[in-house]
Amino acid sequence: MPSLDETKEMPSSAQLPPEIILLVCQELAADRALGTLYHLALTASTVAPIALEQLYSLYDISPAILGTYGKRAWGTRWRSILMSTKGRTAYPYAAYLRTLSLGGNLDDVLSEMLGDKTVRQAFFAPPLEGLLCLWNDATRAQRHTRAYGLPRIDHAVTVSRCGEAIIEYIEKLARESDVKVALAHLETNSVPSGVLSAWCRRLGPGLISLRLRDGAILNKDIGVSLASECPNFNDLTLFYCLTQSAEDNSPQDNLPAFLNELQPNTLRNFEIMSKSSIGQKSLAALSRQSKSLRSLKFSGLSLDALRALDRLTECTELECFGLENDHFDRTDLVAQGLELVSKLSAWIGRCSSLRDFRIVHGHDALHLVRDLLCTSNAPLESLTLRHFSLMPTGQNRSIFEALARHKETLRELTIGHFWDPQDSVEKAPVSFLHPETTVILDSICELKQLKVLNLQGAWVDSLDFARIVEHLPQLEELQIMSYETLEDHDLLAFHAFPNLRSLMIVTPTTFSHEALVSFVKGLDPIRQNGIQIDIMAQDRENAPWQDVDLNEHIAAVNGSITLGYARNIDGDDDDSSSDSD
Repeated sequence: MPSLDETKEMPSSAQLPPEIILLVCQELAADRALGTLYHLALTASTVAPIALEQLYSLYDISPAILGTYGKRAWGTRWRSILMSTKGRTAYPYAAYLRTLSLGGNLDDVLSEMLGDKTVRQAFFAPPLEGLLCLWNDATRAQRHTRAYGLPRIDHAVTVSRCGEAIIEYIEKLARESDVKVALAHLETNSVPSGVLSAWCRRLGPGLISLRLRDGAILNKDIGVSLASECPNFNDLTLFYCLTQSAEDNSPQDNLPAFLNELQPNTLRNFEIMSKSSIGQKSLAALSRQSKSLRSLKFSGLSLDALRALDRLTECTELECFGLENDHFDRTDLVAQGLELVSKLSAWIGRCSSLRDFRIVHGHDALHLVRDLLCTSNAPLESLTLRHFSLMPTGQNRSIFEALARHKETLRELTIGHFWDPQDSVEKAPVSFLHPETTVILDSICELKQLKVLNLQGAWVDSLDFARIVEHLPQLEELQIMSYETLEDHDLLAFHAFPNLRSLMIVTPTTFSHEALVSFVKGLDPIRQNGIQIDIMAQDRENAPWQDVDLNEHIAAVNGSITLGYARNIDGDDDDSSSDSD
């Protein structure tokens, strides 16, 4: 270490070259060290703009913007961004943004915060009064809250005005100072198609991704704007795409028209997170991106769309594929013909770079994953199979055994909640003790590199847990949803996982207070620092009401423990959980 005299000669942050300060700030941003960046910005006027640029580039994940510090801090951060577009702040905060979250973030501000008259007036005080738009009618808030009697805010128009102010400002700044636009990711709920098309044109080459609530607003004009002005655009996420315009309206105003206008083989990521009404036309248009697509995720596809998935069989460069159906949807692709299922399975098996494969509520999951597990050499790192049906007798074992083929690469596994094909939907899932599924545990125990294991809806007893503990020493996250009661010796056995950082037990437990304290005391303060423990169905008769020791020891590793208690058969409605931080 330097002596006191030596430290006097060391330069302060203000004396360091700007290039060094920038490198430091970029590293802090990469580590999400928002607090450190904030305090660094306070050290000197020469450091502030460099640190603030990195800080505001991460504004969408900051505690202030996420509401962690309360709604006033949340609103203050947004007001500072909007004020900068008027030239009323010391630094151009809006120009630092890499992500503009107008939907899930700014819209939430209006919903959750601006019903408070005082905060609303402060937020839209001059010079921002022109951004506020009220409904034309005279209807006022009726609930007896601080918003009682206030005119209702027109969210869509207000959000559009705020977005326009920010985009106009950064466009002007880039034009006048020849500075590259930083904004790369745009997320919004409900702006008109024409507005979105204009924004895309003006953001230009910097725009990389769009995240929209309703994909039905996409049309040919937006596709043209992206194709002509945004050569780096490669990522599209839709929360849902439900209205008829997704497929059936004017050919100028639907999702296929949008996709057909994009430059071929430029889109890398495409995701629909919830329900959708897309069909053959959209999937055919999406196939134009077959050589560039790396991630493809669908939720809530209709039977017609599932039948048309073979339109995508040329997309063999995929690294991530996800398919999630509605919880109550038991669509059977096999009933549509084995030829279709075999074609889809062969397609997935040809994706030689596939790292992440996920099917949830997919009746035919084992049929679709067969080639991937049994014949492919894809570097599979994450596999999720939930709520699926077993294949006819004799065909399941080979697929479950094939899990072990991926023991060198597989790091995350979620499996469970499967049904015998002879069972009705209402019956309970088949257990891991089913004659054809016991091989699952044998294969799991060979996955020595596994770091995340999620067993759901399984009849797994203490002996099975002992095998898992013995064979999977690298586990960092473990979630168990079983029907067998776990006791003290089962909890203490988890000490064999020296790297465990997250433990969730959604199964009946009868852990004693002494066992819980012993388990927490045995945690490694370095390797298990920050561990999260959730025990969700603890027997009330074993409820550890004396939490002092538990709190003290979990705090020693900066961890948290949540205890949820099983329903009291006497109908006691006391608190069902307690938290220790």
